[in-house]
Amino acid sequence: MAMISRLLRSTIKAAITAQGGFHTKHIPAVSSLQEHIVRNSTQARYNSTEASLQNDIPATDNRGFRGHDMLAPFTAGWQSTDVDPLIIEKSEGSYVYDIKGRKYLDTLAGLWCTALGGNEPRLVDAATKQLNTLPFYHSFWNRTTKPSLDLAKELLDMFTANKMAKAFFTNSGSEANDTQVLLIAFKLRVACGPGPVLSGL
Repeated sequence: MAMISRLLRSTIKAAITAQGGFHTKHIPAVSSLQEHIVRNSTQARYNSTEASLQNDIPATDNRGFRGHDMLAPFTAGWQSTDVDPLIIEKSEGSYVYDIKGRKYLDTLAGLWCTALGGNEPRLVDAATKQLNTLPFYHSFWNRTTKPSLDLAKELLDMFTANKMAKAFFTNSGSEANDTQVLLIAFKLRVACGPGPVLSGL
């Protein structure tokens, strides 16, 4: 972990140095990595009491919408305010392109949901048809959709475990993990009776 922190520090400092000029400023941070950062004078305006820097940048500016209005996960506050975000505009297969036309290999599959690549024709066609018919509907209170039933059957047909009798769909890995823990706790309670409460992982 210490090595990763050192690498991150050197990478950040090198990136800022490449932009020219030094200006040392203390930055309130959530980790020691962000306690002090070397910044040039044009990047020093990050205080949350000031108006967002996005007011100084027209929407057509190609610097990347510094000071944007999004709250980004795993991103320090000063980065959102003072550093241009990487803005991805389009995808082709396993590659994505930013607003300046630069090409990147998307090794994270969009972080979770584009394992088959971007704009895969079969997915685009299926999604377009479904969006034109029924964009979304929940499965609460014994309600569902035909595509959901078809997918559940197809998934269960792949498994030989005869006790795996149902499929449960979620919108994210977090929901899947939370549900898994709750289902295990429920099964244990039914099988063994009341016991310790699982309060966290």
